[in-house]
Amino acid sequence: MVNQRPRFSPKRLILRAFSAEIAQLRRWRSAQQTVEAPGEAGLAVQKILDGVYRSAESGREVKID
Repeated sequence: MVNQRPRFSPKRLILRAFSAEIAQLRRWRSAQQTVEAPGEAGLAVQKILDGVYRSAESGREVKID
C-alpha cells in the first residue's frame, strides 16, 4: 500500500506566508520603524518583470521606464 496524501498544502503555505507578512508589518508599525522594502522597490521590480515579459513576447530587448 502506498500513501498518496500530499504532505504539504500550497494553499496553507501561501496563507502562512501572508500571515507572516502582516505580522511583520504590525511589528514595524508598533515600533514606528521604516519598512525594509518600501513600495518604490516593489514598483521597480514589477517594472523589470513587465519588461521581461514584453521582451519575451517581442523577441527583442525592451526599454524599462
